[in-house]
Amino acid sequence: MVNLAGTGATAKQPSHHIYTFQITNEPIRNMMLSQVNIEDLSVQRYLIAVSERSVARVPLAHCNRFNTCTDCVALRDPHCAWDLAAKKCVILNNDLNGLYEQAIITGQAEGCGTITEFQHFFNSDTASPTTTEREEPLQGKHHHCFSQ
Repeated sequence: MVNLAGTGATAKQPSHHIYTFQITNEPIRNMMLSQVNIEDLSVQRYLIAVSERSVARVPLAHCNRFNTCTDCVALRDPHCAWDLAAKKCVILNNDLNGLYEQAIITGQAEGCGTITEFQHFFNSDTASPTTTEREEPLQGKHHHCFSQ
């Protein structure tokens, strides 16, 4: 589940269901989040679920299961984004550079055009990029697109 209102929201806001997993037939006694740093500076996040007889580690994101930009963006998973250059759904880490499409609030994949459609936005000789009603993908470290 994703709380679309974010933290500190005062009004009751809708949530969005992303995944359902059946880890065990036993009642879950405890759950916690775990984070593993990988050599290439990416981070893999897991849900650790503990039952009476077992401990399970489940990845929080399953981005690689989605093969199109539209499917990846429609998922609305805050851990996933469509990498416009690599043309695949990737786990979104803070240290990634590049062009990404993500729409957690709406799930609308309006920005899922081809990479050449976005290059004019970044390579303009006459003007710097401006923000329109819908934010365009940003290029550079720690910048991710959240279109609404």
